[in-house]
Amino acid sequence: MNISFAGPLSFLRLIVFFCLSLVTLLSGCGGAPANGTASGAGGNVAPLAISSVTPKDVPVGSSAVTIVVTGTGFTPTTVIQLSGASVPTTFVSSTEIRATIPAAQLQKGTILKLSVVNGTHVVAADTSNNVQVSNPIPTVSTLAPSSVLVNSPAGTITVTGTNFVSGVTLAVNGNPHATTYVSDTQLTASLTVDDFLSAAPLLLNAVNPQPGGGASGTIALVVANPAPTVASLSPSAFNAGSGATTVNIVGTGFVVGTGVLVNGASRPATFVNPTAMKVALTSADLASAGSLGITAVNPAPGGGISAASAIAINNPVPGAITLTPASAIAGTGTAQITIAGSNFVPFTVVFVNGQPRTTTYVNGAQLVASLTSADVAAAGTLSVVATNPSPGGGSTAAASLPV
Repeated sequence: MNISFAGPLSFLRLIVFFCLSLVTLLSGCGGAPANGTASGAGGNVAPLAISSVTPKDVPVGSSAVTIVVTGTGFTPTTVIQLSGASVPTTFVSSTEIRATIPAAQLQKGTILKLSVVNGTHVVAADTSNNVQVSNPIPTVSTLAPSSVLVNSPAGTITVTGTNFVSGVTLAVNGNPHATTYVSDTQLTASLTVDDFLSAAPLLLNAVNPQPGGGASGTIALVVANPAPTVASLSPSAFNAGSGATTVNIVGTGFVVGTGVLVNGASRPATFVNPTAMKVALTSADLASAGSLGITAVNPAPGGGISAASAIAINNPVPGAITLTPASAIAGTGTAQITIAGSNFVPFTVVFVNGQPRTTTYVNGAQLVASLTSADVAAAGTLSVVATNPSPGGGSTAAASLPV
């Protein structure tokens, strides 16, 4: 370009030329305004803003992860912050920046609140664009112990599985219990005496906290009935012919639902506590001498039947007797006498002068005995005794029958 400096007019033109050149130069220079905005094409200013974050959900325990933030107004000095802490940021363009989240920030479930910073200007992401470090869903595989007995004391259970995190809780039938995180494959939890009151499975789930997290599948802890034992019975003996009564049973392993068998047949039973039961005996159980086998039976799961304990049913000792008629006539042949007394049983036998005679049981207070012709062949006195057989039993004092 040829420029002439001749004359005042030419000098004025020169001044105008330099001014226009300077304006053009300044308008073409880029730069980041101090107010947090950036110049776009044609000099338009874009505000600092966040449009999207990728990824927004990162599994807990991940290694370092790179996130991509898109928006507007980014400059080479724009910095990404996570929960207030700056992370190394890479400028890609005025609409994209990137940052690497170190593995140390991904070891615990949390919400990393994201923001971008230009100098002193800070723009926070809305909640949908924060980075969630999500806890996994746990699994459970084994329990130790795998079963307990009804009425056990409070204790601790060890659960083995996967993906446990700090803050994991063991739910027992849906109710959270005090839980200790041991490792990502093991936890322990406290079980109470109330958990063991009945023979029903306890349904266990491991629950990881939010963010993410959730409940594992269900695993069952068996609560089983023990096998009962019978140690003693009170009373342990009755007289044959006694009326219906109740027997106290002392033993171990009794539960609500324990049954009692008498000679193999069920009888009404009452649970008192784990070491005490009551059973009702009928008059038929006590009608005749012998022995009653008493067993306790616990239902499944677990359970079983105890060894038998015996109740003795003894014949009583018969009471004093009187004879009717009070005498017999010699030489009259066979005769019958009626014996009145008490505690007779169907097997009571009348003895005359030490020899058994045919005896008919009428009831507990009356017998009929047959005298032979030899008994009354000659005048004299007959000694009459009523005898109950064993177990128990015994003989009356002798009553005299003059002939």
